[in-house]
Order: sequence, then structure tokens, then C-alpha cells
Amino acid sequence: MHKVNFLVCFFSFFLLINLSFAQSLDKGLIVKLEKVLEENQMPGAMISIVQNDSILFAGGVGYANIENKESIHAGHLFRMGSISKTFTAFGILKLVDENKLKLSDAVKKIDPSLEIKNKWKKQSPITVEQILEHTAGFDDVQKDAQYNTEDMDAPACSSLVKVHKKSLYARWKPGERMSYSNPGYVLAGHLIEHLSKKPYNTYLKEEILQALDMNQSGFYYKQKEGLNLAQGYKRMGGQLQAVPFQSVHGGPASDFCTNAKDMCLFLKFLLSEKAKNENELISLDLLERMRTPKTSIAAKNGYKTGYGLGTTSLWSNNHLFYGHDGGIDGFSSLYLFSKEANFALAVSINSETDPWVLAKEILDYFLGKNKYKDSSAVTIPSEIKNQFTGFYNFKNPRNQSFHFIQKMFDGHSIEFKEDRMLVKDFRSNVLDTLYHKGSNQFYRKNEGVPFVMLLENKGVPILWLGNDYAEKGSKGIRSFLNYGLFGIVFFSCLYFFVGLFWMFKDFMSKPKKRNSYNILLWFTTFLLLLFIISFIFADEFYQSTNPVNFGSVLLGICSAAFLIFSIGSLVKSFKINSESKMLKIYQRLTAFSLFALAIFCLYNGLMDFGF
Repeated sequence: MHKVNFLVCFFSFFLLINLSFAQSLDKGLIVKLEKVLEENQMPGAMISIVQNDSILFAGGVGYANIENKESIHAGHLFRMGSISKTFTAFGILKLVDENKLKLSDAVKKIDPSLEIKNKWKKQSPITVEQILEHTAGFDDVQKDAQYNTEDMDAPACSSLVKVHKKSLYARWKPGERMSYSNPGYVLAGHLIEHLSKKPYNTYLKEEILQALDMNQSGFYYKQKEGLNLAQGYKRMGGQLQAVPFQSVHGGPASDFCTNAKDMCLFLKFLLSEKAKNENELISLDLLERMRTPKTSIAAKNGYKTGYGLGTTSLWSNNHLFYGHDGGIDGFSSLYLFSKEANFALAVSINSETDPWVLAKEILDYFLGKNKYKDSSAVTIPSEIKNQFTGFYNFKNPRNQSFHFIQKMFDGHSIEFKEDRMLVKDFRSNVLDTLYHKGSNQFYRKNEGVPFVMLLENKGVPILWLGNDYAEKGSKGIRSFLNYGLFGIVFFSCLYFFVGLFWMFKDFMSKPKKRNSYNILLWFTTFLLLLFIISFIFADEFYQSTNPVNFGSVLLGICSAAFLIFSIGSLVKSFKINSESKMLKIYQRLTAFSLFALAIFCLYNGLMDFGF
């Protein structure tokens, strides 16, 4: 009899648990979400919605696998991409709680063997909190360090640090600007391994995930048999195509997988700040520190929003939220939580589509649409207007190789109109109207906290826009350089066609009148076009860790050949024997343009010589 009662109680308890993870959403909301899926060609979505004491929904809409018509349920795992960084940051904070390190510790102090270049290392060593806040100055992932097709098992973070060696250097003084860097979190994973003497994924599983009862979640390097993983998709040619599980050199920066049920437990913890059995997983002051940036130049001047330790802030639906987003082959995700609103959600799409459109429908339903705040602004002193009016160049590129594009097109201008600040793009279109909050901080009309700040760095006016750092400069000079670059590119490429005419004319002329320089100059322009093509398409071949692959060889040969021949063409241009002075001038200008373009590509890191 006691056994029967026990079984009845056990199965009743089991049923109640499952029912708590199977609450239904309002049919009207479900219809809206399904419409969003259809309009955006999303196969399906994992959804978790909680308050600090209850789970409102754990499940999904749409399909985990289109081919099998398999509907998403609370147990389907999704690849969460960069949301991994939040859990890696928790691992570091756990070590801080265990007194195994301090956030202010220099990374080289923890592991002196690390090869990290920092020319400011004596005055400004790179610290743990800087790598977690992306203020160390690191570059992002290089194109030849993305996918791992060599290792059968997840490599140690010490190995991944070597893979990302080209990215792990300080591009500016650490603790100044914020620039998102995946390799920085690979380094954070290495610190976890170095101090815990365990693989980072084992440590995070034992110390963080199990403490939250997130027993199905983990950092998965490969798609293992029996892993209940949703199929990822990518839209190609207007159709959704299945994407294979590709292992990346991300580890602690990207490999986290979870399901709706486990994510609910995590979100509840973020709201309540209590783990299972009401235990404190990490001290409350460290959880507060996680949400508060401290290391950037803006944070040091009183800026309280932006990227903290593995989490960032944003204003939505009348509340300040914290969270993170993530993207990886076939998946896009985000989670948000607001203690003030007592509300948290996570959305993951099994396709490479923005999950915000779904999240916004959920936020609007539960919290109401965003209302405009009081637009009354604090008076802006005239000296501030005089000092900061002008044009600003962005100086914190995420990918250094493509910084030249940002320099050319992403400059902003700011003007002041009464007590409002107008932010304009390069073409003088108004992007934002901002209101002064005091202390040189500005907010949008529908935001309750400022996300923009004006400050100085060594006497240079700085526009801090969200997480972007821009220095005051000259729009005239920037326009002149842009037009100059366009002119050089046009002049260089034009000879590819003009040179064909001159070579044909030489071929039809007598041997004595032929000009061999025509061939040299034309061949240099041909190498330029080949270099451009190889640079554009090289990414298609970087699916291997092996540095010797078709993409690297092609780009390396084209880079070296174009540089050498551009120098040779310039030198040879001063020795041209031609009866036509106009032809001499034209060819010398072309040679100079090719040489200038080669130096520009070399300076901006666009050439890859394979080392």
C-alpha cells in the first residue's frame, strides 16, 4: 500500500513538473508568432518566458526539422552562439568568489606564458575584466581561424588561444575602447582551465549548469548521437537549406547549447539571483558587477550602460533590460531579463534570422508597447556645443581588416538644436535626436536611460555612441581621402581595358617601336583585379585549420605578386621611352595609382602573405 501511495505521489509530482513547463501561450499571441515565422521564413523558434517565481512558457513554435515535420518542444536543444559568453563570464565570477583570482588581475600574471602583444603593458596591462568587457583592444576572429575540421574532440583552450594568436593583441591602450572580440572569451576559457585544472566545459557544467539544474545544457563541440538538437537552416536562393553542424574555434565563446526548459531555469535565476534550494550561486555584488561596465573610458566617466561582464544592456518596453544575443551556423538567439519588470525571455531561431522580431511581439504582449518618456532635457552649456559640434571618425573596429570600410562610410556628425543633439550620418541624414540627461549623457525620446555620451580623451572630443568610440576629425579631409581612393581605384582598373588597346597597337607595330612597359603595367592591373577577386572569395575556402589551403595560397600569391609588380611598375615608369608625352604622363599616373593602392591594402591588413 505504501508503495502504491509512493508511486502515485511520484507520478503526480512528475506530472506537475512537466505541466509547469508546458503552459500555453494565448492563442492570439501564438497566431502573431506564427505569422512572424511565415513572413520571415523562419522554420521554428525555441521560447522561454519567466517571472522570478514562475515559468510562463517553455516550448516553441514551428518546426525543429522541416523535412520530418517535427514540432519544437521544450526539450529540443538549440545552438546559442555568443550567449556562451554569459556562462563563461559566470565561470570567471565563480573563480573570483572562490578567491582564485581578481577581476583586476593582469592576464599575464595568471599565466605568464601567454603570448599577447601589448605595447602599453607597463602602464596598462590587460586584465581579466577587460577581456570580459571587450575593452582589451583585441581583434575579432581572423578568416582562417573560424572552423575546425581537424579535431575530433573539443580542443583545450590553450590550443584555441594559439589558433587566435593573430587576434590577441592590443590595438589601442587597454581599458579605453570597447570592441567585441570572440578570441577574448577563448582566452577567458583558458584562464578557467588554468586555474581550475579542468576543461572549461567540465568546470562550467559542474559549477554553473548543474547548480541551476540545467542538466541537458552544455558546450557541445560535435553533434553526438542521441543529442536532441534542432536542425539549423540558412536561407539560400529564397529557400531554407539545412546547415550541417560545423565545429568552430569558439569553445567558451560560442559552443553552448540549451533547450527551453533549461533556459527557463537560467532566466529565473537571473531574476531571483538564487540557485536551486535557494542557494547563492555567486555573491550578489558580483552579479551587480556583471551588469555594470567599469573598464572603458566612458564607464570611468560615469557611463553606466553598455557591455558588462558577458552581458549588455538595452531599453525596451519601458524597462531597462540586460542580456546577450548570439549567432552560429543555422541559429540565431537572444535572451533578456529585467528585475525591475520581473520579466525575462529567451528566443532562439533555427535559422540565421534576427530573433528580435519574435522577441518584440512577446515583450509587447506582456509589458505593453514602449511609451515615450518625458522629453524635457537638461540645458546644454554653450561651451559643450562649441567643443563637440563637428564630424567624428569611428576608431574601434571589430574586424581590423575591414576598418577601412568603416573609416570611409561610417563617420557621424553631431549638431545641437536648443537642448537636443542631432546625430547625422556621412550624408547628413539625421539618424537620432537625443536629449541631454546631464553629465554630457544623452538619451532617445523613448528611452529611460542614456546610451550616448560626450567626453574627452587626451584633449580629443569623443562621441561614445552605444558601444562605439568615435574621435572628432575633419569631414572635409575624410571626403577628400574617399574621393582620392575612388579615383585611384578607377584609374588603376581603367588601364586594364586601355592597356589592351595599347598592347594590340604594339603587336601591330614594328618591333623597334614596341613598348614592353605596356605589358608590365597591364599585367599589374590584372594582378590587382585578381587580388580583389581572391580577397572576396577567399572566405569560401577557409573551412580548415590547415594554413595551406586553396584560399590561403591564392590570396598569398596574389598579395605578393601585386605588391611586387606595383613597385616594379612605379620604378620602371621613370624609364619609359615613348614619343608621346601624354602617354608617359598617363602611364606614370597609373603606376603611381597602383603603387598607392598596394600600400593602402598593405597598411590596412588586406594583404595576406600566409604568416
